[in-house]
Amino acid sequence: MRTTVCLLALLTSSCVSEAPGPASEPTDMFDPYEALADPELPARRLPGSVHLSSSRQPGPFGARPENRDFNQFVRVDGDERVFFEADGPGVITRIWLTIRDGSERHETGDTLPVHVYVDGAEIDFGAGRGTTLEALTSGAVPALPGPWVAGRDRASDGYIIAAPIAFAGSIRLTLEADGREDLIVYHQVDWRRLPANTAVRSFDGTLTADERAALDAATALWVDGARPVEATVIQPLELAPGAVGAITIEGPTVVRSLAAEVSPALVSRLVVDGVTVAETPLSRWLGASEPAGLHDAAMSAFDGTRAALRLPIPVASELRWEIRNEGDTTVALTLEAAHDPAGFDPDLGRLRAECGAETHDRGLVPVLDAEGPGQYVGQHLVVRGVEAGWWFMEGDHRIRVDGVETALGTGIEDYFGGAFYYLRGPFSLPLSGATGFDFCCRDHLGSGRVSVAQYRLHLLGAVPFERRLQMDYEGYVDGTTFERCAFFYTFR
Repeated sequence: MRTTVCLLALLTSSCVSEAPGPASEPTDMFDPYEALADPELPARRLPGSVHLSSSRQPGPFGARPENRDFNQFVRVDGDERVFFEADGPGVITRIWLTIRDGSERHETGDTLPVHVYVDGAEIDFGAGRGTTLEALTSGAVPALPGPWVAGRDRASDGYIIAAPIAFAGSIRLTLEADGREDLIVYHQVDWRRLPANTAVRSFDGTLTADERAALDAATALWVDGARPVEATVIQPLELAPGAVGAITIEGPTVVRSLAAEVSPALVSRLVVDGVTVAETPLSRWLGASEPAGLHDAAMSAFDGTRAALRLPIPVASELRWEIRNEGDTTVALTLEAAHDPAGFDPDLGRLRAECGAETHDRGLVPVLDAEGPGQYVGQHLVVRGVEAGWWFMEGDHRIRVDGVETALGTGIEDYFGGAFYYLRGPFSLPLSGATGFDFCCRDHLGSGRVSVAQYRLHLLGAVPFERRLQMDYEGYVDGTTFERCAFFYTFR
């Protein structure tokens, strides 16, 4: 047998064949549900490598006159369009699609059947052959419950499946097109290729009792916010212009969240074990830069006044969180840090961030350039456009791991889980969202000067790298500003 690898390492939309390596007996077990229930998951090193298969046409990265990022299928089998195929062991960590027809109707995708073949057999979700996209993302499928899937109504015209789909031997995903030639299909499939000696329980459309319990625990952790906390430090501050206030926590411990009222005048500086993690405006650090809206997600939360960052921050000796008032009036706020000494493990990664705001013309827009070993886990991003409508959203994202392109996307809003310029409005899901827009006093698509606040957290899909990780966007419109904090962990 030969192994078919689609897109993946080279991130093209075609498939190449490569001879299989020597067979080996599985010696390690990987349970994605158990991994999701780990409160330290973003800082935990997982086995294997992470890849993205997308509908983006193979070709050079950067501002281009063409934008061929749809209908790039692996192949067509009769009336089934294969949009992902790989040999195992592995686990899909996120499926995202959006579809429209020649009449610009986005609801067309609701009734299209999807077929999931694992280890050569089609999964029966209770509807016989094929299950519609609407049904798969409704939350009604027991193995794909509501917090981990979202349909067009909840993801601004995107379809998202973030529940894990593991496969020991092989997997194939197809879309039944019903002979339609006018369909425009965009897709992204994030997946983790596991080492050859890894054993997994292949997804069969059901959950064992242990998997259900683990997924319930993961839902409580990442959706309901029930993180283990043993102590909370609260520090009221009243900062005159130029003043600095701080909160200090002694280690070893794991800080679960940092929270404060946000103000444009405040700058945050986080120092952990003597290393400055980031120094940036407080609102940017906490994911509350204008025009961010209300959200309560796994990575961050914002109630309109007070915001929180919820990434685990391992601390060996000391964490110091400083706030500096760079405004010309006194600001009152309260710093809060929740932490859990029992969660500390010396093998956990150490949180780092690359934050900044730069204005770019057409071309390469750097987001993160990190030295390894480490893993990228997510970002807050505000894009501020000029008088060119929503065209800046056409910029695809790219991730290069140790010099190899492992991810090439289909558009900025697609990476954050929405679709079609977020036409159905803001949304907030546990792992991704677009929480607020500024249309400069115009309607949605009629606005030229647009600002959008977005976030995304990778859990099982955290991207590991040994030497260097680079993440970029394509710049499609001159004068677009990208304001971001990209988060990663280092392992030393």
